[in-house]
Amino acid sequence: MLNPKMLLKRNIPITVILGLTLWRRLMLPMPVLTPSLSSHWVGWVTPMSARLARPLIEGLRNEVVVRDDKAQRLFPEVQPMDYRTSLELALAELNPDGVDLDWIDAQVAHQEDTSRVALTDQEDVHLERRYEILDAPPQAVYTTFAGLGGQQGWLYANWMWRLRGWVDRLMGGIGSRQSCPYPEDPKVGDTMDFFRVEAVEPGRMLRLAAEVKMPGEFWIQFEAQPWEDSKTRLVQTVFFTPKGLLGFIYWHLFYHPHRLMFAGLIKALKEQAEACVDEPNDAG
Repeated sequence: MLNPKMLLKRNIPITVILGLTLWRRLMLPMPVLTPSLSSHWVGWVTPMSARLARPLIEGLRNEVVVRDDKAQRLFPEVQPMDYRTSLELALAELNPDGVDLDWIDAQVAHQEDTSRVALTDQEDVHLERRYEILDAPPQAVYTTFAGLGGQQGWLYANWMWRLRGWVDRLMGGIGSRQSCPYPEDPKVGDTMDFFRVEAVEPGRMLRLAAEVKMPGEFWIQFEAQPWEDSKTRLVQTVFFTPKGLLGFIYWHLFYHPHRLMFAGLIKALKEQAEACVDEPNDAG
């Protein structure tokens, strides 16, 4: 009789599917295990590389069953955790807070161009991080991106943002809604078209979570970082956590049009913030 705490390896992907609230998949048994082919498949449909996936797949050949309590006696302070609980904790980290952005900033720090971009995957999160150096103080930059949406619009390709809200409404989603009444002072929970303010640090950072229908979770984050010579580094980060193969396809299929929108948006924010600083100088 199997121990009730024992988990069959074929049930691991089923538990993941349930944890991600995906449709139940059809499990097809394979006559042989091909680590090379399987690892490339994993590398294609998930953020994990084939190089990392291969040893994990090869390990499926081996039965891993604990048959004595020696480890528990040697390390009594370590409390075992069942697979479902550990999975829920891991899935809870699939958000911007679970991503280490410092190493990404270090990777692009050597680039000479002030307009920098990093595209990478980390912790099963697809992200794009863009940088611009602005001749404007951080507060002016923050005020500019805090006022996005609503009557001001999105500064670049506004019709595409409006179209996305209209398509979502057509699909039964919320579409675009009225933005918060005080755009210069957003609060957590405020709405900005089809986004909701998820995190805010006044004068420094604003993170928006999309609430439209898509096969995954989407965030866009803006940061106004003090820079040398009284300038500001504007950092714009897009996060996307796909749900299943459809989410993976969605990110790669629509990334190029999205890339144009993201690149145009940060350029427009730069122009708007610098123009707002120049206006009082011109008036003087």
